[in-house]
Amino acid sequence: MGDVTDALARFTAALSLDAVPPAVGARAQRLVLDAAAIAVRARADGESTAALLAGLAAAGLAPGSCGLFGTAETCAPAAAAGINAALVHTLDFDDTHMGASVHVGAPVVPAALAAAQAAGADGRIAVAAVVAGMEVMIRLARALDPPRHYARGYHPTATTGVFGAAAAAARALGLDAGQTAAAFGIALSSAAGTLQFHANGAWTKRLQVGLAAEAGVRAAFLARHGFTGAADAVEGAHGLLAVFSDGAEPARATAGLGSVWETLAIGVKPYPACRFAHAAIDGLLDLRREMGLDAVAAARIAFVEVGLSRKALAAVAEPEARKRRARNVVDAQFSIYFLAAAALLTGGVRWDDYPRLIGDAAVNALAARVRPLQDETVEALYPAAMAGRVTIVLHDGRRLTRQVPEPSGEPGCFPSDAALRDKAIALAGPVLGEAGAGALCAAALDLAGVGPDALFGAAGAVLEQDSDMRSNRPHV
Repeated sequence: MGDVTDALARFTAALSLDAVPPAVGARAQRLVLDAAAIAVRARADGESTAALLAGLAAAGLAPGSCGLFGTAETCAPAAAAGINAALVHTLDFDDTHMGASVHVGAPVVPAALAAAQAAGADGRIAVAAVVAGMEVMIRLARALDPPRHYARGYHPTATTGVFGAAAAAARALGLDAGQTAAAFGIALSSAAGTLQFHANGAWTKRLQVGLAAEAGVRAAFLARHGFTGAADAVEGAHGLLAVFSDGAEPARATAGLGSVWETLAIGVKPYPACRFAHAAIDGLLDLRREMGLDAVAAARIAFVEVGLSRKALAAVAEPEARKRRARNVVDAQFSIYFLAAAALLTGGVRWDDYPRLIGDAAVNALAARVRPLQDETVEALYPAAMAGRVTIVLHDGRRLTRQVPEPSGEPGCFPSDAALRDKAIALAGPVLGEAGAGALCAAALDLAGVGPDALFGAAGAVLEQDSDMRSNRPHV
């Protein structure tokens, strides 16, 4: 085994919850709650969910006992991980790691839970598996050098997510270091995912993350049964770092391994939108409160300047012809024009806002007055921070400016448990009921104590009464 692959495999195989600082284990369980609540809601009303489940069912899903969020149905481990991961990423409301430029929980949490259920592992092993997967995924994403990896057109949550999922599954299954390294070598064959979904707001963004989780679990099971994976999967001449980046820094993958916990550097989104837009949304909402603006008073706005980094502009402002007037949810989530207008007109950006605000005349009118630009003070902070600078210019000539160096929800201002519960209940409540959503919160925040079966018991306790949301729910 190579140095990096060997180190990550040994770390993964040996990791126990006893060796993890209590704050890391607690943070992992909070991130499990965030992922689970998003997936429950996405199962019920994600726009791509019906097609996803129908297509997978038609292609053939193996039966099994692994849980699926938002339903009492179950299926085989790899399929369960893949479906759940796609659901976690469906609303673009899932966690982020700023330095690695990845969504971590989406591929890792479902893989850890599915493998833990398949192995009959307890909650402490499941949490350790989540931490192992998160640490491996983040470190590999850092080692790829995110800007260079992005510049080649790759979707890093998918390309590195398969390794995070493989690590999580390997730990849950109890693989030794050699088997875990083999799992990484097998996962390498499935490392994939590009940014081409931006061309038309395609649903492949969330599918790629599901495929990564599925492949990671499959890799761990293959390794468990003696299948040989490629050696030196991370640092080899044709390994992950050499093939997927032209400026990789292998040392980043192992620096501080086991003492510096990247899991604590994961942030939670307060808005279901591209993370690059969050600082600007924070700033605009702050100015809205300061000015006492409402939907009527917004007519006083001549235009809105939004200063972002060059990378952020590419994600949320381009191509302007499509982004300025969003026509679907994905475009809206990646449109600073739409998001700025929605924030100023409604006082927030909420998942339930998208159906009614996309195509709204008032939103489109204000979006037409949003002017994104590259801001050098913001650029200087990237990639360490996804900052934003906003200026509202009124018809009377007044200018009100706010610079936000770090968006809300980041580790420095990580949400309280009460705030996390509020987000989870707002998402899962319409599906599980308020009491059911509360049970989901309790199970996730004590995953180490109650185990994955109890979590899925809560996440699958769907309300029985008729509603448009539930009557249209697809089945696998």
